[in-house]
Amino acid sequence: MRIITTALLVGLMGSAVVVAPSMAEAQVSKKGTKYQLRMKWTKNLKMSYDIDVQAPGQSQSMKMGLSYLVKSVKGTTGSVLVTMSGMGEKPSSSTVSIDDRGRVSGGDSQSMGNFLEYPVNPIGVGESWSTKGSLPGMTGGTMDGTAKHTLKGFKTISGKQYAHIASTITTASGTELKGSGSSDSLISMVDGHTLRSTMNMKMTFTMPAQNGGKPQSQTINMVVKMTKK
Repeated sequence: MRIITTALLVGLMGSAVVVAPSMAEAQVSKKGTKYQLRMKWTKNLKMSYDIDVQAPGQSQSMKMGLSYLVKSVKGTTGSVLVTMSGMGEKPSSSTVSIDDRGRVSGGDSQSMGNFLEYPVNPIGVGESWSTKGSLPGMTGGTMDGTAKHTLKGFKTISGKQYAHIASTITTASGTELKGSGSSDSLISMVDGHTLRSTMNMKMTFTMPAQNGGKPQSQTINMVVKMTKK
């Protein structure tokens, strides 16, 4: 179960970024009739999220934590210490580079494959863009996948505006592990980071046939909710 959960969570990491610019530096900015999505990085700023994982057969949801600390900034790229905690294990940390489009590199970036990268060009309401990424799979492997994101519009919460992005995701690791699902995210117009995001994912495991028998499959449906503290 932990392997599945981690694979789902890392797809959200890159969109939960640490930023705090002024209103004049809005990172979701209008360009003509479209909108440019970007992230801004500021040294020493912190951001933390609560993560709630619901899965079948559990009497209670699993609680986890995700935090970011910006160690330095070069141009539009931040060097970010990312820490995950919970699930009965010691917190794990990795320092990676994340640019203003949410692209992750360096450090343990392979285990933080991010699907929600912002598009190069401005995007209109109702328009979509596609990205590719990798997530941790089983036995040290990876799941390669694609995602399609659509800018659905904008919402106002407590006087603040957020861009509403809906995504569909498909992943696979050979023939043994496949996943499909969707996510719904609210991104701050001011700073480009995630206010909250919900991912619904269906993972199917297929075990090879043994002793002349048939392959055995198991499907697990999970809901992962991430909320900014």
